[in-house]
Amino acid sequence: MKRILKSIMAVGLASLMMAGTAFAGTMEENTYDPITDHGRFLNDKSSLKTYPGFEEDRSQAVLVNKDWKYRKDDGTYAVSEWVQDDAGKSYYISASGTTFQGYVGPGDVDENAYFFEPSDGHRIEDAILGVNSIGGWDIDYTVNADGTWDMIPWEGYDPSDFESSFYIYFDENGKMVSYAAIPGGTTAANHVQDVKREVDENGVPFLMVGDVRYVAEKCSSWDRTYEEDMGGAVIKAGYHEFYTVYVRQK
Repeated sequence: MKRILKSIMAVGLASLMMAGTAFAGTMEENTYDPITDHGRFLNDKSSLKTYPGFEEDRSQAVLVNKDWKYRKDDGTYAVSEWVQDDAGKSYYISASGTTFQGYVGPGDVDENAYFFEPSDGHRIEDAILGVNSIGGWDIDYTVNADGTWDMIPWEGYDPSDFESSFYIYFDENGKMVSYAAIPGGTTAANHVQDVKREVDENGVPFLMVGDVRYVAEKCSSWDRTYEEDMGGAVIKAGYHEFYTVYVRQK
C-alpha cells in the first residue's frame, strides 16, 4: 500500500511575528544554488519556482535562485529580525542573514507558521494560500534538471490517490490561523469555510469566502525528492506543491 504524506505541514523552516517598526536600509540580492541538497536522506533535493500566470504549467516555471540580505544604514546586516520596506511589506531575516521563502512552519522560533512569497520574500498577510499537491512515500519517479519530477505510473495507478487540495488563511500579522481540506470538510478548528473558486473576465482566479473576495496575486511551487535506505532497500519519496496566493480585495 502506498503511504501518502502531506508535506506542507512539515517543511523545516520557521519565523517570527512582526515585532517592531521599519528599519532604514537596503535589500541586497543573494544568489544561491536553486536545487538544494538538504543532506538528511539520500539525494535529498528541493527547489522553488515561480510562475508568470495562474496555471500549473511547469514549462513556464522559473527557478528561484535568489534570496535577500538587508543592509542597514549603519552598514551592518540584519540577522534574526524583521524588516519592512517602504511599501509596508514585511520580511524576516534569518539567523544566516537572508530572507525566508515559501512555507515556514512552527518550531524554530515560535509556534506559528507563515508563508513568504518566493519571488521577493515578503510575508503574505490577510491572504489565503491555495495548495495543490501531489506525491508520497514509496513511489517511483524521474527527476528533471530544474528540480521538478515526474511520477512513473504503474498498473492500477490512480493519480487521485496522491493528490490533495486545501486552503490556508494567514491573518493581518501573517500568522497561519486556519486550514481546510477540499473535499472532506473540516480537518482543523477555525477552518476556512465554504470556499468558492471562480475566474473573472480577465482569467484571474478569485475565491469567495462568504461575501469576502480574495484575488489571485502570485503562483509558485515547491518540489522535493529524496531516497531513504531501509535496511538495504532504497525507498523513494517525491512531493510537488503548487501555491496560489489570494489577497483580500479591499
